[in-house]
Amino acid sequence: MVAKMGSVVLDLAVSLVAAFVILSLVVYGISEAIFAAFSTRPKFLWAYLRDTLDGGIATGEGWLPVSTASTVRILRFTRDPRPAYSDEPPPPLPDASKLPNCTFTELLYERIREMDHARGRRTSISHIPAKRFALAISEISEAFSSVEQMLDSMKARHSPAHAPLSALWAGSQGDYDRFQRGVEEWFVAEMQQLNRLYRRHTRGPLMVLSTLLTIFFTIDSFEYVQAIIDDNALRSLLSANDTIAEPLAARCRLEEGGSYCLSQPPIIQVFGNAPISMSFSTGPPTAHWNGVEWMERLITPPHWLGFIATIVALMFGAPFWWDRLMSAIGLGGANTEKASTF
Repeated sequence: MVAKMGSVVLDLAVSLVAAFVILSLVVYGISEAIFAAFSTRPKFLWAYLRDTLDGGIATGEGWLPVSTASTVRILRFTRDPRPAYSDEPPPPLPDASKLPNCTFTELLYERIREMDHARGRRTSISHIPAKRFALAISEISEAFSSVEQMLDSMKARHSPAHAPLSALWAGSQGDYDRFQRGVEEWFVAEMQQLNRLYRRHTRGPLMVLSTLLTIFFTIDSFEYVQAIIDDNALRSLLSANDTIAEPLAARCRLEEGGSYCLSQPPIIQVFGNAPISMSFSTGPPTAHWNGVEWMERLITPPHWLGFIATIVALMFGAPFWWDRLMSAIGLGGANTEKASTF
C-alpha cells in the first residue's frame, strides 16, 4: 500500500513538473526572442560596465535602470550603452597616446572585440568570461606601464571600479597572478548580481507572457492535478478488476481504427483547451475550433484560482522547473550557483 501510494505521488510530481517545464520553455523562448530583438542582454551588460568602469553618464545618472517601472525603457534603452562594432583585431597593446581620451569601457572592448560578430552598428557581446575580463584588465594595466598608474587614472576619473581593484591589488602584494585571480572572482560575483538585477527588471514581460499563455490554453493547475489523480485511479481499477476492462474498451472503441479511449493522458488534456486545439487519435493530428468551450472555461470563476496558480508557477522559470524535474526522476539538479552568472 505504501509503495503504491509512493508511485502515485511520484507520478503526480513528475507529470506536474513536466508540464511546467514545457510551458516555461515556451515562455522562455518567446521572451528571449523579444529580448534578442531589442538586444536587451548586451545592453544590460555594457550599461553595467560603463557604470562600473567609467562612473555612468556625465550628468551623474547611471546607465542601468534603477526601478522595475522602467520596463519599456529597459527594452529600448534610449541611450545605447554598447560600444560601436569593429571588425578589426585587437592591437598588441592599447595606444598610450589615446589613453587620456578613451574610457575604460572602450579600452575593454578593444581588448575583447575578437569575440564580437556583426549585428548592426553596435557590439553584440552579451557575455564576457571572467578569465577574459581579468586578462583584459591586465593588458590595459600594461598600457599604463603598471597597475598602480592604471589605478591612479581610475581614481582621477572617479571610476567606481577603483576601490575594489585597489583592494585586490593591495591584497595580492604585487603578485600579478594573484591579482588576476582576484579580478576573476570579483567579476564572477558582479555578474551574478547583474543576473539577479536583469531577472528582476525583466519580470514584467515574463508575467505578461505567462498570463497570455495561461489564458490561451486555459491551464487550470488544480484541474490538471485532479486529472492525474483520476487517471491513476482508473488504471488501478482496471488492473485490479479484469472483468470490467473489456466492456469499457468496447464502449469507447473507435469503429475504424481499433484504438481505445479509456484514458487520455492528462498532459494532452492541458493543451487541448485552446481556441484551436489538436486531437491525436488514429491517423494524422487534426485541428478543430474550440472557441465556445474555451470562452466558457475562461469566464468560469472556479477555474480562476487554478489560472493564477499556473501563472505563479511559470514565473519561476524553465531552469527552476528543469532542476525540479531532474531531482524528481533521480538525475540530480543543476548547479544554481554557476547557472546564476550573466
